[in-house]
Amino acid sequence: AIGDYVGLLNAFGSIMTALYYRERTGIGQHIDISLARGLLWMSANFDYKVTGKVARRAGRFHNGLCPYGIFNRPSGGSIVIGAVNAKTWERLCQAMGREELINDPRFCTNDVRCDRRNEVIELIETWLDTKESVDEVAVLLNEYGVPNSKVNSSVDLENDPHALACKWIAPQPTPDSVKERISNTLNPYGIASFSEAEIRRGNAPDLGQHNHEVLTQYGLSSEDVDRLWDKWHGARE
Repeated sequence: AIGDYVGLLNAFGSIMTALYYRERTGIGQHIDISLARGLLWMSANFDYKVTGKVARRAGRFHNGLCPYGIFNRPSGGSIVIGAVNAKTWERLCQAMGREELINDPRFCTNDVRCDRRNEVIELIETWLDTKESVDEVAVLLNEYGVPNSKVNSSVDLENDPHALACKWIAPQPTPDSVKERISNTLNPYGIASFSEAEIRRGNAPDLGQHNHEVLTQYGLSSEDVDRLWDKWHGARE
């Protein structure tokens, strides 16, 4: 599915580039978009030519940086933490109340932490479980200047103040007959905003709402439309 999303963005960018090229040169062109090519571009890692190490699947953690990845709180919730240089590692240790680890030869550089990644993960995830929630952890890490990001659930995203304020998530318009509130959905026009083109979403029509408007264009009378409605859906109220 990631290939579909990436392919869509690659196609959009390529089409716009080709249109600009045509505007400047008057020449159109064929564009070849491949989902596989997009995934290859995202996934290929040829660093081994320099490092001598072929990258392997690292799951939720980075191959060459530590700590950098998704850390799970055993009691629930996950958070991304990136503390890969000396300063951010120092701040993370301070946030955890483990200042003795700052200059510990087992963990004092990124390289040695990568070699002992499982120990680093255990240290951090054990500490996470001493807190009431991932939200509390995020607040604490922000106070110490440690790069982090809570892993949000769909419920978290739906109620995210920033996304709502920017209208990236918006109430779903519904037919007039639907009285109950429909939960927020991703705004389909939310991937970008245009200063000269405001886009509004209208609500979907009720079933048969435009029957007369549409069918009378094709020779049916209003009585014919009503008769067909009653035939297919039963007598109207």
